[in-house]
Amino acid sequence: MNEVCTFPPELLTKKLVAYMLSTSEWGVGELVRQSKIVPVDDGGKWQKFRLDDIRDYIKSLPEKH
Repeated sequence: MNEVCTFPPELLTKKLVAYMLSTSEWGVGELVRQSKIVPVDDGGKWQKFRLDDIRDYIKSLPEKH
């Protein structure tokens, strides 16, 4: 069986998103409550997020001058 594993994975846990955004898991929850990022329903127990959605959110942040 030849399975291809990509890194980073396409679906990210809340913990990984928190790491990517340099915030806490609570902070990620706040972003979800504010509808700034949206979790996907993969039928699992934990919230997961699409990598592309998180990258798009990061790109949308204003530059600090």
